[in-house]
Amino acid sequence: MKQQIILTVCGFMMATTALTQVTVKNPSPNHNVEFRRCIQTDDNAFIDLMITNTSNEDTKIRLGAIEIYDDEGNLYKDTRIGHTGPAKVFIVTSTTDNSPLRSSEISIPEGTFYRVRIMISGGFDKYAAEIKLLKLDFVWDLNTNARIRIRPSGPDQIEVRNFPIIRE
Repeated sequence: MKQQIILTVCGFMMATTALTQVTVKNPSPNHNVEFRRCIQTDDNAFIDLMITNTSNEDTKIRLGAIEIYDDEGNLYKDTRIGHTGPAKVFIVTSTTDNSPLRSSEISIPEGTFYRVRIMISGGFDKYAAEIKLLKLDFVWDLNTNARIRIRPSGPDQIEVRNFPIIRE
């Protein structure tokens, strides 16, 4: 019994430590971006994020180009920015439908959230244990009365670093 408790506590501590290394860089003061999970099934991978509108008004956002780097040295790019290798990378319409999102402009009502699922379709490395970096272009001030602000070097980016891949 004592051994089971010790093993349970150690397992919990290791899981907590693994999750604390995940970092999210979010350029928007009006949105909270949260990493949820990364699941691999066969040679596909799904990365789930949640974007919450924390402002006092409805907002529109635009999600753009995607770059993903794993711990095996692989780079997976959105097909719009120079598709590399056999894998295709795109944002899907929902967590249950894996068809590509037709429009990258999304409305998020005040105080609600939008689930973003990024799919790496085919060709995902079965030996990768961790995603080292996910970069997602993010334009967050698309309200009809606001001007779109894009830096001269390109749009702002959401960056998520060091998250584990769960095998299903």
